Amino acid sequence: MEAFPPFPEKLIDTEKIDTGTFYIYPGFVIGIISEGANLKLEQLSSLVLLYEKYFSTKDFVYISYRVNSYSIDPTVYPYLLEIKTLKGIAVVTEKESFRQNFQIEKVFYSGNIRIFPTILEAISWANSMVD
Repeated sequence: MEAFPPFPEKLIDTEKIDTGTFYIYPGFVIGIISEGANLKLEQLSSLVLLYEKYFSTKDFVYISYRVNSYSIDPTVYPYLLEIKTLKGIAVVTEKESFRQNFQIEKVFYSGNIRIFPTILEAISWANSMVD
């Protein structure tokens, strides 16, 4: 695992909520969802409040750093399209099972979504999306 969090000098804030830990940077959020979490529409509301706090008027990318096993109700993805400042979602994982899940998830999300093997590649892509 790479040094975490990356670029600590640029880290704006760290938010710990019931679904996980979120690292806020200029232009992107790195989220680590808690082991065993089950993300449904109800949990999405707490994440939306977090995004509104930091990115209500600024474009950003969400980076999902998949180090834990958890489930996502794929029907939440269309609601993410309503977050106008969300310019993309990056998924970071080297685990084959998580990569297979990603193939299913991207069917439900018509926005910009990509998968990366390293957090640094995802950050580079995120920066290109909001510059």
